[in-house]
Amino acid sequence: MRIKTLCAVILILFVYALNVDAGTCTINTPAFTDTISSIISVTAGYNGGSYTLSFTCDEGTPYTSLVLASSERTALKNGSLQINLYFYRDAARTDQIKLGSMLISGAGIGTGSPVEKTIYSKYFGATPACVSSDGFYTCTEGVYTGTATFRVTY
Repeated sequence: MRIKTLCAVILILFVYALNVDAGTCTINTPAFTDTISSIISVTAGYNGGSYTLSFTCDEGTPYTSLVLASSERTALKNGSLQINLYFYRDAARTDQIKLGSMLISGAGIGTGSPVEKTIYSKYFGATPACVSSDGFYTCTEGVYTGTATFRVTY
C-alpha cells in the first residue's frame, strides 16, 4: 500500500513541474536614431555607426535565437526626407544581415541579465534627402529615425 501512494505523489509533482510558467524574454533595443551632418559618400554607401542589440530573458527561460524580422533595409526618416540604413555583422560591413538572418543562434538559458550583440550600419542615399552628383551623395542635415524589428525566440 505504501508503494502505490508514494508513486502517485511523485507523479503529481512531475505533472505540476511541466505546467510551471517558463518566463518571458524582452528586447531592450530602442529605435535607431542618427544625426546626419551633410554626408558626402560614394555610391557604395557611407559607413554609419554601431548599435548594441539587447534582450533579457527571465532566469531559467530557455531561448534559441535572435533574428532580423523586418526588411533588410530600414528607412530612417526626417519628416518627408529618407535615407536607407542596412545592417552588417562585421565592422568592415561585408556580411550584410538579411531578413530572417540569425544574429544569435543556439540554445541559451536566461539569467535575468541582458544578452548583447553589436551590429554595424551603412547608409545609402535616397531622394529627396540625398542628391547624387558624379557618384557622390550629398544628404540634407538633420536627425533621422527609424525602426527595425528583431525577434527573440524562446
